Amino acid sequence: MMSFNQLILIGVLILFVAIVAAGLLGYLLSQFIQRFLPVDAFTFLITLFLVVAIALLIYGLFLLIKRQRTQPSSPSRNVPPEPLELPVEAPFIRRRRTKSQLSQSSVDRELQYRLIHLLAGDEAAAKRLVNRIRQNHPGMPENWYWQRAIEDVERDRL
Repeated sequence: MMSFNQLILIGVLILFVAIVAAGLLGYLLSQFIQRFLPVDAFTFLITLFLVVAIALLIYGLFLLIKRQRTQPSSPSRNVPPEPLELPVEAPFIRRRRTKSQLSQSSVDRELQYRLIHLLAGDEAAAKRLVNRIRQNHPGMPENWYWQRAIEDVERDRL
C-alpha cells in the first residue's frame, strides 16, 4: 500500500509530464498555424500521440485521486472520533492530541501479547486488569499500565 507522500509524488510527476506534453502540443500546433511545419502523416501521428498522452495522464491523475479518497485510513480503536458539531470558533482552534491520546495509539504490541499470554490467552481479563490499573494510577503512559499489569501477574504467580 502506498503512503500519502508517495501518492503526492506520483501525482506531481504525472502533472509535470502532462504539462510538458501540453507544451509540446502547443508548440506543434503553433508551427502548423504559422505554416512552418507541413501537415503530413508523421506530424499528424505526433499530434494525435500527444493528445492521447495528455488524456491518459489526466485520467491516471483522477484515478490516483480516487484511490487516495477511497483508501481506508486505519483509525485507532482507542481514539474517540471528533464530534460532529463543532463550535463557531472551531476553524480558529488548533487541535492537538493530548498526551494520553498519543500514548493510547502507540501501545507496544509485544507488551499486550506478553500479558495475554501470561493470562492463558484471556484478552478480556488483560484489558480489565489494565483498566483497573489505569483507574488507580491516572495520567501514566499507556505502556506503563501494560508493564505494571505484567509485573503484577508475574508477582502473583510466585
